[in-house]
Amino acid sequence: MGAGLLALGLVATAARTFNLGTFSLWLDEILLVVRAAQGSPAAVWATCVRNAEHPPLAALAISPLVAAGASDAALRLLPIGLGVASVLLLASWTSRRCGRPAGVAAGLVAALSPFHVRYSQELRPYAFLVFFVCLTLVASDRLERRRRAGDVALLFSALLGGFYSHHLFVLVLVPAAWPLAEAAMSADPAQRSAARGALVRFAAAAGAALVALLPWLHAIAPELAGRASAGGALPWTGPRLLARWQFLAAGGVEGEHFRWTGALALVLAVLGAVAAARSAAGRAVIAGAVAGIGGAELFYALAGHFSSGRYDAVGWPFLPVLIALALAPPPRREGHPSSRRPELSGSAWQRVAAVVLLAALGAGEVGGLVRYARRGRPDWDRLAATVRAVRRPGEPVLVENEWTRISLGYYLQGRDFLGRTAEEGAPRIVKRGVDGLLLDWPADRRAILVIAGHPAQRAVRSLVPQLPAIARSRRAGARVFLLTPEARRRLLAARRPERR
Repeated sequence: MGAGLLALGLVATAARTFNLGTFSLWLDEILLVVRAAQGSPAAVWATCVRNAEHPPLAALAISPLVAAGASDAALRLLPIGLGVASVLLLASWTSRRCGRPAGVAAGLVAALSPFHVRYSQELRPYAFLVFFVCLTLVASDRLERRRRAGDVALLFSALLGGFYSHHLFVLVLVPAAWPLAEAAMSADPAQRSAARGALVRFAAAAGAALVALLPWLHAIAPELAGRASAGGALPWTGPRLLARWQFLAAGGVEGEHFRWTGALALVLAVLGAVAAARSAAGRAVIAGAVAGIGGAELFYALAGHFSSGRYDAVGWPFLPVLIALALAPPPRREGHPSSRRPELSGSAWQRVAAVVLLAALGAGEVGGLVRYARRGRPDWDRLAATVRAVRRPGEPVLVENEWTRISLGYYLQGRDFLGRTAEEGAPRIVKRGVDGLLLDWPADRRAILVIAGHPAQRAVRSLVPQLPAIARSRRAGARVFLLTPEARRRLLAARRPERR
């Protein structure tokens, strides 16, 4: 499959770099860069402990690049590399477990997936998470076939990297161990004995990785003990479920409506699940999708935490495989398919239909990538450039929330912006609505107001029709207004009768 992997690698690389440099970091990425910029590994670790939301591997990995002064686009090359490697690992694992045609199809669907392209470009833990999920599947497969210490070490490394990437990584243990567990109950004594030995080695690697995670768990326990839930949990409705599926399958922007691409992917995934249920490898794929997506959603629902598509990243790799199995069903016989490379079965028209459906889904994914490039990424760097172009010395920049203060401040003042004060030119958050805005709005000079982010201040936004706008970003959901002394006097005059 060497030539096929090379082609898949080129497609995956093109999909993850075609819009590189055309968008900025967003809030969570900026916060990760700030943690990575703390200096020594010990300092980065300590900052991640105070955050406590994600393990420190992503911040530690990009820390040397940040210290070297790498640009935002250059920083993205690391997760992009992990994303491309994830596609190749997934295609290789699927090919070995379910046949080469299924491996090629799964690799192509994954290579063009807008969901995976998005998180392969982000400076977040999710590129690391998906990479270690795929590496764990490959390592577990090698462990079943061979009895080498190097294979146990590879599995341990994959598990350790995953545990230090995201707390939901533990869910991958279900699909990774599933084929071993089924083989351990085989009627064939030789297969049963070999599988049980592999399960022991699997358990040893997993146990050692969990022990190695204990320092992190011990460090964050006091931080998490006093925290309240993030809240924001919403009930699942039909439209929400369809929108989530659309995002996972072929959606360019989270929250977009269910489209034909989502419908096609859903039909193929259901047909693929029916085909997958016939083999141990296929049942492992079903288990991975259910555990990775259902388990993540259950966890956050019980925690009263809001849901987001990125939390389903552990289960996402199994969706391209299910889709591929509808187009190239796995071998019917039980056992490991690595000894043969079955070609796509069925008549000529079935093969043509499979190619047409795969091409249609790929075209839909490309359309999702176009929508993603147009609307799915922010441009805080361009907003900051606009502010710098119109701002005069001494003029304050006013914002309505912490989200905007951080996102804009990063591009106005650089990676050390969090230590800057408003007197040093940092954005200032307006407090107490319109009254607070009037206090921060100088009477003798202009100010710049940026409306964006969450939470919104409704009272401040109600003034928008009265203010001159100088810039707008649909991608960042932001508008920039120029506040003049004359406009302030008019606003004060209009408010005096209200107060009487």
